[in-house]
Amino acid sequence: LLAAAASALREAAPERARRLEVECAMHSVYLPVLPVDIGPRTAALAAAVERGSVAEKSLRAQLAALDAAVGMRPAVEVAELALLTLQDGQLLAEFRGAGWAGFHCALATLINCERLDECDEWLGRREELATRIGARPELRGLVAHRTRIARVRGDLAAVVDEARSALQEEGAFRCGIAGPLAVAQLVFALVKRGELDEAEDVLSLHGFAEG
Repeated sequence: LLAAAASALREAAPERARRLEVECAMHSVYLPVLPVDIGPRTAALAAAVERGSVAEKSLRAQLAALDAAVGMRPAVEVAELALLTLQDGQLLAEFRGAGWAGFHCALATLINCERLDECDEWLGRREELATRIGARPELRGLVAHRTRIARVRGDLAAVVDEARSALQEEGAFRCGIAGPLAVAQLVFALVKRGELDEAEDVLSLHGFAEG
């Protein structure tokens, strides 16, 4: 039924169908299990959409993130691909949809490739823009990247401080995946510091003690 509906949509409104395909591809990286065809599907879409568009930059940022995660290409090469998608500032200004996901894919790629100073620079720009337009969910989400950067740098105290700050606000203002990511970083840092009871308490408090 879904296949038939998708086929009908492609015939009736091909541009709208393509936008939905891009959105599905970009957000499938947040599924509990990554689709096995996500790489080829993303690459095919990147080749099919308009060159230089937000959709193309977003898809190429996701390809870079996938490459960085599996380590099949040199980190220098992958990081440069991510930086290229950010270069003209289009993704920087996107706060929803594929562009939002693309921007965060590019940041994740830079962290995985240990290009932390450049990631800091783009994070700062995004935080400044989000503050100016009042995008509170985005500011909370950016903390997840801040905690990862601190973790890669080995600054466990900063990881704990940033994660606790994010989780304090999460109680009154939920913002998607930011909370679980903050819990993950906080527990990692507490375990590394030998604070195992505290780590268990954090897991219990936020509903992750089972499963």
